[in-house]
Amino acid sequence: MAEKLEDAARGMGVSGFKLLRKVVLPLVLPGILAGGALVFVSSMKELTTALMLRPAGFDTLAVRIWLQASEGFYAEAALPALILIAVSVLPLKLIIDRF
Repeated sequence: MAEKLEDAARGMGVSGFKLLRKVVLPLVLPGILAGGALVFVSSMKELTTALMLRPAGFDTLAVRIWLQASEGFYAEAALPALILIAVSVLPLKLIIDRF
């Protein structure tokens, strides 16, 4: 279908950058945003990488949640977990509502 839209645009005299901006980009933008959102969510909750690469004395949300939950302090882990969920869900909601 995308090829037909490109061919139709070319048949109407649209070419080059205008074809990319007016036809191709609107077709691929939802996929690019969805992929970016999935990468963002995965990177927000990536614990092993955060544990290995964090500077001394610096905790990410995932590290803080893991440390407190592993010691049995579930009440203290609840707020960082809620923040992590909110930070992950809000951009996804914006993307889903837009497209």
